[in-house]
Amino acid sequence: MKKVSALFLAIVLLISLIGVATQAAGEEVKLNMILTNYGRFKPAVDDLIEKFIIMQKEKNGITVSIDVEYPQEKEVLASRLANDESPDIFNLHVALDAPLYDKGGFLPDLSDEPVAALLYDGVRDMATIDGRLIAIPLESFVWNCLYNKTLFKEHGLTFPNTISELKHVIETFSAAGIPTFSTPFNDPGQFVGWSSQVPMCAVAAQLVPDFYEKMEAGEGSFQSLVDNGWLDVVDLIFANGTSRALDTTTDDGLVNFANGDGAILMTGPWYSNQIMEANPDFELGLGALPIDENPENAVVMLAVSTGITYSPDSKNAELAKDFVTFVLDNAVTNEFFSACQFNQLASNQDIEMFPWTADGVKYVEQNRIYAEHGMPSAVYTAIGRGAQMLFDKQIDRAAYVEMLDEAYASGMEALSP
Repeated sequence: MKKVSALFLAIVLLISLIGVATQAAGEEVKLNMILTNYGRFKPAVDDLIEKFIIMQKEKNGITVSIDVEYPQEKEVLASRLANDESPDIFNLHVALDAPLYDKGGFLPDLSDEPVAALLYDGVRDMATIDGRLIAIPLESFVWNCLYNKTLFKEHGLTFPNTISELKHVIETFSAAGIPTFSTPFNDPGQFVGWSSQVPMCAVAAQLVPDFYEKMEAGEGSFQSLVDNGWLDVVDLIFANGTSRALDTTTDDGLVNFANGDGAILMTGPWYSNQIMEANPDFELGLGALPIDENPENAVVMLAVSTGITYSPDSKNAELAKDFVTFVLDNAVTNEFFSACQFNQLASNQDIEMFPWTADGVKYVEQNRIYAEHGMPSAVYTAIGRGAQMLFDKQIDRAAYVEMLDEAYASGMEALSP
């Protein structure tokens, strides 16, 4: 009986090998791909597909065709996966969707692929689950604060990496009658909130790594961040800002900053267009505000949103994997990422970027990054409103901490089943 079974297995193996050989000899292979909300990148994707088809024909003698769908809603992909109709290739949100899809067994392991080593360490980590690289990251953005490079150069300064260096910057600008920080604090949901949130998140990531775990378990407090210098950094921002902060709106603040009123603005690059429109000659930089005396703790927040992956259960899994890794091929990756205006994520890429984007990539290359940890929406609201009240001296530190602790607790309760 065992001999019969062994013979049967040998025959099956032979048939499968013949199938592969036939495919390599020229049989057409069709792949299906779903790229959710990527219709805006269709020309770049079409070009990438064409180059992949040519490469496979010339290198392996395989004739490939790829059918692509561009649904707006990710429920289309989720439904296919749930009904055992997985496409060969698909994109996904690395932070939000990958853990769920991985539990269903829908994601592969790309860790041993040569392209995995090309990704910057921090980027690769963000697309890794249980030691497995489950997708090739595509879209990302970096943020912490923006700054006026011209003002820094004119006063012989470089962007600070430590609190001591930041205090030197403040003293230098103060002596010249220039506010270090641009502080348009009229809207609690904008710059005043980010002035608190940015150092808060950096302190949590670098100095209190169990902060979120304890908060989610109802055992933590924002006081642990205060004890590690969070509000000391906030005080430096508040004490060295522009005048009439509470009367200055977001739009006015951006124009003021573009015209030299304040050297540092606590926000991300999403306002770069408005700043450059207000002053086309503005030399905009992106920096990481220090939180202590360790320059390695001056970090930017890196968000890796979408990545591209393949179904390990696809009957054409190897070819699908070839396409997924092809996005980092030396021959095409610069052109593809540039066409989509994706940030540089790998060591073999040399993508023309805005100067402030290039500044952010330097932090990524140095692994001076952290991944944002989501919090209940009530916490973000409390951070901004409380920071505005703290700036206006309506509350003290203890009251601010109490406000945030209560917001976190109520937010977690609301999320509970």
